Amino acid sequence: MKKFVLVSLFALAGLGAVFAAGDGNISLSGTVTPWLELTLSANSFTDNELSHSGESWAIGTAKFISNYKNYTIRAWSTNASNLQATIDTVVYNIPYTFTLGDATDGYVFGASGAGITLGSISAKNSKTYTTRTSKTGITYDVKVDIAGSGDDLWEPGAYTDTIYLEIVHP
Repeated sequence: MKKFVLVSLFALAGLGAVFAAGDGNISLSGTVTPWLELTLSANSFTDNELSHSGESWAIGTAKFISNYKNYTIRAWSTNASNLQATIDTVVYNIPYTFTLGDATDGYVFGASGAGITLGSISAKNSKTYTTRTSKTGITYDVKVDIAGSGDDLWEPGAYTDTIYLEIVHP
């Protein structure tokens, strides 16, 4: 009887090995797509009566989202920080400064009460960040300050400029 039990154990052990033989693995992979986003609350601003004593325009907000650890915010304008009019073939400029940011979230360009002069497309202003934003992004105020004309008066006419903002991964 002892031999039968012993043989039975070896037989069962052999069958167990047949059922447990082999191994496998599962490969997992996924891709995170780039997320660079810029949303403007307003894409135009019009003042029908420019004041010769100067004024401030609260244009709206700009929201930036990036899942890149390194990203750059750039700004420039068509006329290098000048509202411009061409009247009778003469080009007239009204200079302004630009501020992107606020005291709460910090300043990208400019500072409290002190904007910057924007460069042209060949001289973009830029600031690089080394941390990702949250999923909801970060929102900055957009502001333009126009200095007064001093003792001179501005030539009457329609003055325009276009400000460009972009978010890029270097």
